[in-house]
Parts: sequence; structure tokens; C-alpha cells
Amino acid sequence: MANGRRVDRTGIWKSVLSLVILAVPFLGCGNQSEDLLPPGISELTNLAIVETDTEPLYHLKLEQNLSINQLDEPYIQLLYAIMTDDDGNIYWQDNQVTKLHQYSPEGEHIRSFGGEGRGPGEFEYLESSSISGDAVIMLDLFSQLVHVFNRHTGDLMQSGTLERENEMAVFAPIHQVLAETDTTFIGIPQYSTRIEQDSISLHRYTISGRWMDDRLIRYPAGDALESSSGGVSRRSPTSFTAKSEIALLPGGGFVHSYAAEPIFYIYDMNGDLRQSIYLETEPVKLTGEHIDRLIEKSHPMIDLASAVRDADSVPDFWPFWNDFLTDDNGHLWIEININPPDEREWWVVSQDGDLLAKTQFSDKGTLWLVGKDDLYFNYYEEGIYELKRYRLRME
Repeated sequence: MANGRRVDRTGIWKSVLSLVILAVPFLGCGNQSEDLLPPGISELTNLAIVETDTEPLYHLKLEQNLSINQLDEPYIQLLYAIMTDDDGNIYWQDNQVTKLHQYSPEGEHIRSFGGEGRGPGEFEYLESSSISGDAVIMLDLFSQLVHVFNRHTGDLMQSGTLERENEMAVFAPIHQVLAETDTTFIGIPQYSTRIEQDSISLHRYTISGRWMDDRLIRYPAGDALESSSGGVSRRSPTSFTAKSEIALLPGGGFVHSYAAEPIFYIYDMNGDLRQSIYLETEPVKLTGEHIDRLIEKSHPMIDLASAVRDADSVPDFWPFWNDFLTDDNGHLWIEININPPDEREWWVVSQDGDLLAKTQFSDKGTLWLVGKDDLYFNYYEEGIYELKRYRLRME
């Protein structure tokens, strides 16, 4: 594998956060000079700067054209993930019954993959699914088994256990699979409290579970509220601690971003950094009022109040973004924290740094998937899950 630029970025933003707050008010004045950027930013590979105070190029127009409701589908109990294939078929991952349900573009149920158990093609806990070509790749979190099905027939084609570096090594389990082709996928490791790690290694696997090469990149682990009592470590990710996520790009390559930085790194399929995108946006101060509101709305099983009370430290600022996706055109869809915890805005950004659109979806549920011309939303109201698809136009 070619050895490209792999930047250790874990310390970049922590050392310049105070400078960012001072610099950002002066950045959005048209043709900005690079000497106004925070230290280390202007040296990034093929830097594109998104001038977020400019008018977006387009407005988004949405028209609903499909709804799949849990009440109308007796075999559905939980909506965990949404994905599509090259023919426009829709996949509804249901972790309650450990199945992936396949629907036609018109919303007709075709078949279901998987099921609970320990036999061929069965799952103790279905954690992640991904589609590429003819392959449906599904991961069992507990056994670290990958099962591969044919999406046209439903037949189980292959199963394999994910390879470890060696049997004695402490293993951070894979919790997400991102299918690149019908024979390879990228495995996203789960943070493990058994490993003192500031960063995570990203590997490519064959569908048999074998590593194909050395790590593609090493990237910062996401943040969480951390505490330790009686020799037991506790780690609680929250909406105000920064995520660190990977998303695939059409045609090969992937994007990484750590939400404590307004930067998106675009890699080719070999893990070589080829583009950096910097957003001119200001961090939002995290207040005690914000935390109190989140505690009030949180589920009792999460016990956010205890996690905050016992934490070694709490962030001073909200993450720059709450979520990001890539679409079939290669654009980035970034959910920006503009007035958290209640107000967020989606920015659509090209890989060249053009701000294509800004919008809010407060009345349309949670955006989970962006296709070439469609958006897919998850609704959860009064205990009922519903998937809605909207036709997208940029005008």
C-alpha cells in the first residue's frame, strides 16, 4: 500500500481553539488571507475553505414519495439503520429481530436477511449492515462474524470471523462495516475501555474476514464523559461530546471528521490524504442550562445526570457538528450545531468547498440517508417507527 500523508490530528484543535474564537469573526469577509486561519490549517493538503457567511448556491425542494410504517409491517419492531442498493431497493435494519428487511423502490417487502441464533446466517446481535454490488454484508457484534448474502436471492454466500492482529492482543471489536465492493469492506472499530487509546486504526477486510493490508489511517477516537470509581472505568458519549466518524465516497475513498474540529479530511481508497475542507464556523459555548435541559429530556436508563456529576471533565464547547453523511454525488451533508441543543442546520458542501445549500428539517424527522436524488428520514412518534423518502431537487 502506498504511504501517503497520515496526519496525527489529535492535538491540532486543542492547541488552537482559543485562537479560532478570535479569528473566526474576521474570516467571513470575502477573499480571506491564509494568515487569518488558525495555526496548522493552511498547511493541510489541498485545502478548500467553506465561506459559510456567503449565500448558498441552491435551495432544496423536497417532495415526499414513500412511507413505510411499522404499523403496516407486522414483522418490523425496530428501525436501526437505512440503506439502499444500486436498483433503488431499500433496506430496513431491525436489531430487535436481528434481521435486515429488503423493500422494492415502491415500498413492497421482498425478503428478510438473517435472524436470531448461532447458526449459518444468524445473529446473536446484529450490529451493522452494508450493501455493495450483489452483496449484503452483515456483522454480528458479539461473535465478530460477518455473514454475506446475495441480495437478489437471499442466499447465504459466505461467513467469516474478523481477523485479529494476534490471539493474545487486546481486541477492539468492529462495530460498523462499510462495503466498498461485493468482496471488500472497511471495518470501524468500537472504542474499548480496556485499551488506553487516543486514536483508532482503520483496516480493510475481505468478506472472509481477513485483513487485506496494514492500517489505512489512524484517526482520533471520539470523545465522551469519562470517570473512574472502584477500579471501574465509565465512558459515556453524549450529544455534547465530539464524535469521530468515517463515511464512504462513491467511486472509492472515504471522509473522516472529528467533531471537535470544523475540518473534513478526504482520503483515497489507499488511505492517502487528497483533500481537506475547513468550515468557517464558530464553536458554541456549552452551558449548565444546556446540560440541565438535556438531562431533563434524557432516558432514565442513560442516567446522564450521574455521568455529568462523576465526569473527570466536561467540554467547554459544543462539537462543531452533530452528524455528517455523504451522498451518491460525493457531496458532504453536515449537521451543524448552530444553537444547540434544539437548533441545528444541515449544510451541503461539495468536495471543492462550495456551499451548495443550507436547510433545517425540524418537521421531517431525522435525516439518515442521502441518495443521488432522494433523502430518507426516520420518524419515531408515540412509539411507532416510520421511514419516509423525499425526492430532492436543488434549484
